[in-house]
Amino acid sequence: AQGGQGMSSDPGDYIAAFFDKKVNEDSARGNLPVDGWRWQRRFFIFSDSQRALYYFKSPDDVPKPNGLRGQVFLGDCVVEDLDERGEPRRAVGSAAVEMQRGDRASLLLRLRSRDPRRPCVKDHTSVVLRAENVALKYEWIARLAAAAAGASLGAGGGAAAGQQQQQ
Repeated sequence: AQGGQGMSSDPGDYIAAFFDKKVNEDSARGNLPVDGWRWQRRFFIFSDSQRALYYFKSPDDVPKPNGLRGQVFLGDCVVEDLDERGEPRRAVGSAAVEMQRGDRASLLLRLRSRDPRRPCVKDHTSVVLRAENVALKYEWIARLAAAAAGASLGAGGGAAAGQQQQQ
């Protein structure tokens, strides 16, 4: 899909938000602690029906033919909840679980290729994202993990239904 072309017209199929995307760097900089990582702010759109995550520099770039910066097909990926050190947690949790365990809240998540020889996005085997808040992180982890597992939490399903009941 070029720009936002080819995406479903059903608004319930999508969630969209800004995330910081870790800049993939070669050399020793890639082994720095999280505090030394460099980030780029990007606008992300996730489509349940396509099980795909698209990202752009800004919402204004979505309709532009060359606006798409990258896309990830979730069927080829593993979704990981990362702790504040950038290490995978044993199990995907929630903000409440983190606080009960006394963990520092982490805003990090990673999409990693199931096959380490195949790229997840562009020529990289993984992409690390930093959410603006913990609630956003876990909402997106739930949707992305369901897509990676072959399920859908879109309109009428799990996460969306839960949000409708709370309103």
